[in-house]
Amino acid sequence: MVFRASRAAPAGPFLVARAALFVLGAGLALVGMMLPSRVLVWIAIAVLLVAFLLRFVGRAAPTQAPEAEEE
Repeated sequence: MVFRASRAAPAGPFLVARAALFVLGAGLALVGMMLPSRVLVWIAIAVLLVAFLLRFVGRAAPTQAPEAEEE
């Protein structure tokens, strides 16, 4: 394996929703570019932004390593 992930990250609870929003946003962007429609392009950007922001929703806080107690 050429590329190995240094850490394994869970997929998250919104993986399917993010993928669906990406497909929808990409489709809207392509249609908006084929038909010169700025409204469709801006809607596509908004959908893609929502898909990006879903990455941060529902994520557990990073766990910190326990600090050594000094005696």
